[in-house]
Amino acid sequence: MSTVEITSEDVSRFVGLREVDLVIVTPPDGFELALRGQFDDYGEFLTILARDIEYVELVSRFTVGGLRLVANFSEVVGWSGASKWRRRVTTCSGLTLVVRDADAESWDAASAEDLYVVVASTIKFIPGPGWELPPL
Repeated sequence: MSTVEITSEDVSRFVGLREVDLVIVTPPDGFELALRGQFDDYGEFLTILARDIEYVELVSRFTVGGLRLVANFSEVVGWSGASKWRRRVTTCSGLTLVVRDADAESWDAASAEDLYVVVASTIKFIPGPGWELPPL
């Protein structure tokens, strides 16, 4: 696996340009969670890795509609659809990855069932062999 990292902004732009499915896979040593970005069981666009996880709410496979990385979990609970996590504000405080399922057309239209979250001290985005971000 590459040691080069890509930014959450690049990943967000990438999933906005093409269909990407996130699938839970076996993490490499030193990490507790790995999500592979692929399409229809083909390719490996990217891998999202997490370590020192405080909280995770995911399904094993889904198509990404959007992705946001925020500095603290408390920033998320005011979002539309994210109120289901309000009670966790006192127990979670780490870096937070929020992923919107493609079934929701926008962040504002996302229901609680359309949002997935990973709260961890470390979240990394690693490009895969199929990673190619078109220029702006």
